[in-house]
Amino acid sequence: MEKHQNIYQSAMELFLQFGLQKVNVQEIADAAGVSKKTLYNHFDGKEDIFFRTIEWHIKEMLKFYNDLLADQDITLTEKLVRAIQYGANEFSFKQSQLSSDMSRFNPYLKEKPLNYIRRNIRKAIAGLIDIAKEEGLCRTDYSTDKLVYVILTMINGLLSWEDLDEPGIRIPELFQASITLILDSLLTDQGRAMLPMEELTQHGLGQ
Repeated sequence: MEKHQNIYQSAMELFLQFGLQKVNVQEIADAAGVSKKTLYNHFDGKEDIFFRTIEWHIKEMLKFYNDLLADQDITLTEKLVRAIQYGANEFSFKQSQLSSDMSRFNPYLKEKPLNYIRRNIRKAIAGLIDIAKEEGLCRTDYSTDKLVYVILTMINGLLSWEDLDEPGIRIPELFQASITLILDSLLTDQGRAMLPMEELTQHGLGQ
């Protein structure tokens, strides 16, 4: 299992950086530190590696959100911050070279994996907001769906400014400020008092 995970991680990094079409099996083997023969002992070829890597990636995403929800050592507001930050990284997956190549290689590959990822990001953030409402930490005058889409619109907007060339403005800092402003207006006084400012300061888009 550990060997497979290493292969998936190595393959995903290559696919994201160079795209599906430009990566070959030998490069995946070299990155994973295994022989090409070993890959063919476990996979039918590059397409099989790709499909199973996407499946692994989605399972890892779901595990992250399930573990986050179950974590008793961090506050709910910190969970919200981490969920949004993780969601931003997943949304950047959609903007990658891999996403562009998927649509040319097979339209099915573009739609199903990416839509599944987006749907589960929405579900995870919505679940945390619902809990925050129940605990009096989040405002209740807007529906959960509206609040989630405001957050996701912010993420999409920032990703569209990935090549921002404005002196003195950096995307990670802009993302951090955006999360702070969104949560400041989203949470009640009690919720704002629990905001993990150190967490907000240390993490930004793509980290």
